[in-house]
Amino acid sequence: MALPAIENYDDDKLADLRDAVLAEIERRDALKRIPAQVAELRRTFIEGGGDPAELDPTITPQE
Repeated sequence: MALPAIENYDDDKLADLRDAVLAEIERRDALKRIPAQVAELRRTFIEGGGDPAELDPTITPQE
């Protein structure tokens, strides 16, 4: 993959590119973290006496 010639970007365009890259990294990290967080919340809910039937059936545990 060829990278753009960023040395020719003005400061605003370079800052926009940086912001877009950081946002994409954060999005990917969230996608990796969220399933484990959902599973932990489900366990906590059930261990606290919550009825699993009350949980959204589209969310499946990874247990």
